[in-house]
Amino acid sequence: MASTQTIKIKRSTGSSAPSTLASGELAYTKGTDTFYIGDPGAANTPIAVGGAIKNNAGSPVLATGITKAEIQSLLDLEPGTDVLAHDANLAAFVSAFTLPTSDGSNTQVLQTNGSGTLSFGSVSSSDEDVNVANLRTRLGQISDNTTIGDATDVTITMAGGLTVTGNLTVNGVTTTVNSTTTTVDDPVFTLGGDSAPSSDDNKDRGIEFRYHTGSGAKVGFFGFDDSTGKFTFIPDATNSSEVFSGTTGVLDAKAAGLDAASVTEATAAVSTDYLFFFDGGASGSSAKESIVDFINNVAGTNVTASNGQLTVATATSSTLGVASFDSTQFDVSTGAVTLNTVDGGTY
Repeated sequence: MASTQTIKIKRSTGSSAPSTLASGELAYTKGTDTFYIGDPGAANTPIAVGGAIKNNAGSPVLATGITKAEIQSLLDLEPGTDVLAHDANLAAFVSAFTLPTSDGSNTQVLQTNGSGTLSFGSVSSSDEDVNVANLRTRLGQISDNTTIGDATDVTITMAGGLTVTGNLTVNGVTTTVNSTTTTVDDPVFTLGGDSAPSSDDNKDRGIEFRYHTGSGAKVGFFGFDDSTGKFTFIPDATNSSEVFSGTTGVLDAKAAGLDAASVTEATAAVSTDYLFFFDGGASGSSAKESIVDFINNVAGTNVTASNGQLTVATATSSTLGVASFDSTQFDVSTGAVTLNTVDGGTY
């Protein structure tokens, strides 16, 4: 069996380097965990071997005289530029993600699935380029309630027409429509709310309109007067919180059953020589009938009118009228006439 030989180098438990070493001679200083070798180019001069080494406990250490800054300078690394500077928040941020194991394709970006897993993916060009075609596509994909603008007034201007397919609900205080012509298919307008009122608000219901008389602007109103419960028309109206006041106007309209001209003076006295009937007339022949015709048709009396006066003709054997009698043949008292003598005469 061959014998075993042990080669020992110079060593020290201190922290200082050996004072001299022959060319190629080795030495180890325990206090600094540093190897030394004799410099072949400078006799008896020890030089430290390498950089960081590990001690007996396994912790990395730097050889004596070598600093972190010197190693950084030798590697020509700039923190924050060539390498990431250590930051506790950055370290925690990076550790929260699972990174992809391979590179992505050209133009792909790193994106998360929302659970900490990062991967490379493509971004749709329609999300980057907001042109008209892409905007149409994206707007058509809206499937839930969407708010445009903030709490302040937002004006949306359309250069052409706007068509709304479906129901349109406008919630606000004032709705203004500046349109020359407005057409509504609904044959009935509902005024006063979209649900049954729970109390009387004492407001009128109807249409307020503006016009000019030629000498000044006016506001008119026609509709239901809440205070009277009647339909009213006010050509010169005053609106006080949707309660209208003013002198009622004149209606120009035909009433049902009238066959004469329109009634044009509804609030003035009707001509004194005409009676108006809305059920076909007193005699059944006309809805507008003169007083003379009325008396003649109903009472059968021969009556004429002249200069606003009515004259009843003298009675004859064939017509009704005014008859005269001898006063001696009658006793006239209040409310009664008594015939005194009835004489059939002689022949």
